[in-house]
Amino acid sequence: MRLICSGAGLLALAFAAACGGGPAPETAGQAPAITAPADAAEAPLQLSPVCQNLERLVAARGDSPAFASLPDDFAFRDGVACAAADQTIKAGADQTPITLSGYTCVFRNEPGGAEDAAWPVWQAVLANASECGANRWTMMTDTDTSGSARTRRVLLYREADAPQLLLQEGPVEPVRFEWSQDGGQTILLFVAAP
Repeated sequence: MRLICSGAGLLALAFAAACGGGPAPETAGQAPAITAPADAAEAPLQLSPVCQNLERLVAARGDSPAFASLPDDFAFRDGVACAAADQTIKAGADQTPITLSGYTCVFRNEPGGAEDAAWPVWQAVLANASECGANRWTMMTDTDTSGSARTRRVLLYREADAPQLLLQEGPVEPVRFEWSQDGGQTILLFVAAP
């Protein structure tokens, strides 16, 4: 009978351990307990260089003048040069053209280029956008077929850091990756000035 009770005791201990129970906590004098951080969500995120550059570029919107803190040779990633530039976009229900001042990083600019040649470049852009989208960005995609050729966009925004631009014609996302096939292959990242 004693053997049966011991077996039952071991079974109960094994069951308790499997369900999250276990022996009593260690007392002083034994090995110190390992404690986890109080809030793992507060730990700083380790961003890739590309995402760090996106954060840096968006933060520079608020400089005076806008983007003034970025160096002349700022690159979003290897081979992607950036500079201040304007961009004309269509906003609102009537697709009114509006010219915005901002900052552009060019991934590809090949007038008359074939769509097949630009597709791998766009796939890399999507990978960058998705990776950075994990850092509290909201990401939306849009394909505009209203013109003579398609324009594909990935719109990124994060309300606290990059609010939508409220124009008379409607809100516009300030951070946008775009592949325009009008008159060739142009793939860029555009960040509008406030």
